[in-house]
Formats: sequence, C-alpha cells, structure tokens
Amino acid sequence: MENTTAEYSGSSVGQALKRCLMSMSADSTSFPKQATTSCFIINGLVRTERLAWRGQGGRDLFRVGIGSGGDWAPIEEAWDDGHLPDDELEELFIEHVILEDMIAQEAEQWGFPGDDYTIVVEPA
Repeated sequence: MENTTAEYSGSSVGQALKRCLMSMSADSTSFPKQATTSCFIINGLVRTERLAWRGQGGRDLFRVGIGSGGDWAPIEEAWDDGHLPDDELEELFIEHVILEDMIAQEAEQWGFPGDDYTIVVEPA
C-alpha cells in the first residue's frame, strides 16, 4: 500500500479498520507499522459531541491521524496477540488513536453507531 490511497468498507468501523490493517500488513498477521503514520478518513455515522454523518453528501470528512497520530501501541499489542475482535479494535481505536490524536476529552462522547462505514487510508 505504499504511497497510494486505499479504501475499505465494513458494517462497523472496527470491521473496516481490520480489513485495512490486514491489507497493509505484509503477512496479514504482523501489525503494519505504516498504519501509525497514515491518515484515516472515516465515512459514516460518527458520534462526537453530537451525532452526524461524516464524509457523505458533501459533509466534512472525519480525519484521524493528522494531529499527534495517537497511541497505536495498545492496538499493535492486541493485534500481535492474535485475537482482536472488530468491536475491541474499534474501542481501542477510539480510546488510543482518535482521542489522543484529537486531544479530545471523554471517550463516552465518541462512537460509531452506524452500520455502514468506509475508511480511506492516505499515506503520511
């Protein structure tokens, strides 16, 4: 996936993100280091301070990875352990990447309550 933009879909952010990370990984089992420096653009229903569709119909894109980049270590550790369900991946992504990247306050405000998501990945 070097220097290209790629798009991944799923019924949850966790599922779309897992598909993305698996395709970025050299062997689908080791955590892809380039994920930590990529920009993730999430299209779908996003709950922040309010509920809003993002990235569709001309709405603002929801970009992750353009701030501090977040802390990918908990995701990498869980990934390398070999068992990371979609919902747990999504929770770790919110808590350690989104919130730290955006220096957001409380995890309870954030979520992806929809059932159709697309993640576009852009290299740094």
